[in-house]
Amino acid sequence: RILVGSALTMEEIPAALHTRCEPIVYAGVEHDMFTPPPPGEGRHRNEVVRLLYAGRLTPHKGIELLLRACATIRRGREFSLSLVARGGEFFEAFVRSLVRDLGLEERVRFLPKVPRDAMPQLYREHDVFCFPTLSDTYGISLLEAMASGMAVVVSGIGGAAEIVSDDSGIRIPVV
Repeated sequence: RILVGSALTMEEIPAALHTRCEPIVYAGVEHDMFTPPPPGEGRHRNEVVRLLYAGRLTPHKGIELLLRACATIRRGREFSLSLVARGGEFFEAFVRSLVRDLGLEERVRFLPKVPRDAMPQLYREHDVFCFPTLSDTYGISLLEAMASGMAVVVSGIGGAAEIVSDDSGIRIPVV
């Protein structure tokens, strides 16, 4: 058996092997924990749009793309970006230097590791969840953010592009 996590992955497998493929079901989230804000406690329109990324800090997660996009939009809109991410020492140093090189020090903040039971509050404190992955089948943090009622922006590739439809978020083509 070949376990397949997304339609994109299936396309990469030779057609002769498709009969051996078994699709896996996307993981779920605890819907009693990850919920939209109660009525009256929803997100408020802010002068500063609060972006959030939560996940591993590795090259395939697309953090570099996200930061370069932020450098482009900083001229037209006030925003902040919170990164709840840890990775290898070398790549984390690269990301921190990229933040400096792009002049984003005032807008990007690196948060310490957040306990899982504190994530729902973090999702509620931000406006848009960013998931710029280049090769994930899906992301638990993406599912949590969506279950928490967040607006989501994802790369238009892999499982994220399959999970997020036109009416549930924005998919950005990766070219």
